[in-house]
Amino acid sequence: MNAIKGRYRNGQIILTQPADWPEDTEVLVEPVSTDDHEENWPTDPESIARWLAEFDAIPPLEMTELADNS
Repeated sequence: MNAIKGRYRNGQIILTQPADWPEDTEVLVEPVSTDDHEENWPTDPESIARWLAEFDAIPPLEMTELADNS
């Protein structure tokens, strides 16, 4: 069974698509943090420039050859 997103409105959970789960399936409902979602990212030029500078400051990953364990 796959997870399905939804929204809480007027005391009800409204799913974004039909659930094909068997009747009486137990579910867990918890809010999803929106802190890291793109729609909440600042889009002003200063914030974008700051993000690009932080991204460019990440050192490159050093690749090494794997040892032959045969």
